[in-house]
Amino acid sequence: MQVTTETVKSSDCYFELPYQSEFTTKLYLACQMAKDTDWVQYYNFELLYIEQEILRKVDPFLRQLYKAHRFEAGVVRMQPNTFYDWHVDDNRGVCVNMLINHAQSHCIFRDPKKEGAITGKFHELNYERGVYYFFNNQVEHSIYNFEGTRYLLTLQFAEDKTKLDFYSLVKEWRDGRWWKRKPTKTNK
Repeated sequence: MQVTTETVKSSDCYFELPYQSEFTTKLYLACQMAKDTDWVQYYNFELLYIEQEILRKVDPFLRQLYKAHRFEAGVVRMQPNTFYDWHVDDNRGVCVNMLINHAQSHCIFRDPKKEGAITGKFHELNYERGVYYFFNNQVEHSIYNFEGTRYLLTLQFAEDKTKLDFYSLVKEWRDGRWWKRKPTKTNK
């Protein structure tokens, strides 16, 4: 579902899960050890595929999530002083993201643009390293990476935006439909 109201709230853009990944450092090391030929082009990003079986073995949250919604996983790499322009994803309604490493980057969502407007309001997702976020791919967003290489784990669900959207996934999590583990940090 694409947000079409005059304004959006941060809660329309992302949902911070109260869970800290236990393998963030290992993913960072895997990125550092990967050869340039291991990275493939993925929607104008550089992507390193990660076997979801490995993720499910080491992370109880991802194991439960995969049982409810199958996904593929990869690490997106952004070089310093690059950006990904404003867009809404074509097929993804929602994804799960987790920042692995960055020096200075910004992920920004904006309110729907009014015709002819050159200014507007935005909401920033200040990623906390190693924390999972449900990410609403149907709200216009952009990423700016200033210094250092940015690495972000992203999970793409087998279901497209017509079958799984951000609000449905957040509701499933809140209702405890598939998540039984006690959270390790307070949800905001």
